[in-house]
Amino acid sequence: MLKNKELVPPGYKYRNELMIYAVVLFMFMVLLPLNNFFNRFNWAVESWSYPDAFPDINYFLRGCFSGLVLMIAVCIYYALDHYRSYAETAKSIYTMKRINDPWLLPKQCLFLPLMALLVSLAVMAVLLIVFKNCYMNVPAGIKLPPYEGINIWRAII
Repeated sequence: MLKNKELVPPGYKYRNELMIYAVVLFMFMVLLPLNNFFNRFNWAVESWSYPDAFPDINYFLRGCFSGLVLMIAVCIYYALDHYRSYAETAKSIYTMKRINDPWLLPKQCLFLPLMALLVSLAVMAVLLIVFKNCYMNVPAGIKLPPYEGINIWRAII
């Protein structure tokens, strides 16, 4: 699957790790935000009786991307697991520290977790664009409040 074997620790079985990243990404970074946003949004559109008091977009985004905290935790776990595989399993940590390329150990320990985190942030950015477009295209009878921007911390926490 990976063409360059220098990007993961030697002998490390990375397919299970990629599967965990994919499951966390799909379940907690795609399905959970879609479900949270559209449940709140549909409820608001169907039951809002005051057209001038429609909530701002931050109300609908609250907690949508809390899966990012889980993805960061999984990435930290696997980065430490890669380092542990050198220190305990392969006993090659001393060889890695004496090698000419000082960046080989951090590169092999951090490549997959950082790529998973970057993909998660890209998915989050795409979903934010989708959510903003859905919010801006509400039915004609609803008056939106002045747009004050997206509070990203409220969306994550």
